[in-house]
Amino acid sequence: MEVDKFIKKNKINNIYSYHQAEVSDGRIEYGWKVSNDLDLGQPIVITYQSKSKKISDEDLEWSKSEGKNAANLSCYMNYFFAATKMNPDEFIERWSGNESELNNLNSAEDTRGDEGSFMIDLARFLRDGGKMVRYGRIFKLVNN
Repeated sequence: MEVDKFIKKNKINNIYSYHQAEVSDGRIEYGWKVSNDLDLGQPIVITYQSKSKKISDEDLEWSKSEGKNAANLSCYMNYFFAATKMNPDEFIERWSGNESELNNLNSAEDTRGDEGSFMIDLARFLRDGGKMVRYGRIFKLVNN
């Protein structure tokens, strides 16, 4: 299947790719950028709005505006490693059951307070596939 057909069939709004860049002081910044690159020969993560009534208005608005997106699983793995310096198995082994300790490592003021459990759920999703629901988004792994 061609990428255009995949996009149309799955009603994808955006394709994202992992991106990192070295900034002037030698630090590496990483994140996501809109892309045209999607390897259909590799597993793909599709994200879309959850219809749950338990979503905050802020998450609901953001998720609705974000639409349905796709990225290769390899991009998620690169992002996860950049954020944790571990692969999902290592992360689960180290942090499962220690979510509160993990939450305390994040010193940013604008955190939700549950980033530790999010990262463990993300590690399990990346390792096991299936679906994950968090912050108004459903993450679904598809193998074409």
